[in-house]
Amino acid sequence: MFTIGNWIFAIILLCLGFGIAIYCFHEDETKAGVVTIIITIVVVVALMAGIGWYHMNTADGARTMKDYQSNMNNGIERTLRVVADDGMVIYEREGKFDIEVHDNYIVFDEQGVRTILYRSLTSTLVIEEKGE
Repeated sequence: MFTIGNWIFAIILLCLGFGIAIYCFHEDETKAGVVTIIITIVVVVALMAGIGWYHMNTADGARTMKDYQSNMNNGIERTLRVVADDGMVIYEREGKFDIEVHDNYIVFDEQGVRTILYRSLTSTLVIEEKGE
């Protein structure tokens, strides 16, 4: 549900909050340090809950998590087809790969072999993720 970047962000916020709390507690030895720690924990938990909600309940968040899953697992099981304008399949590849999309071509690596497919006006690229 969380990316590595989300965890790093939370850890940095926790360290910053605890640092401020230690400084406040060291300076006046009052309840300011304890209050700062409580506020820090509440803010970080609220931010992580918001980020989790975003990833689980929005289309953009779901795409972000799918991209993250593909990056962390060296790809996703997919079927890639190049279909001519008359409906004939020109090229087909099945396997686990990550796809990098550019304006006029796509790049994917499968088992250490890089493939570049250029788009044309007379063909369509169809990429389907295989069901789990």
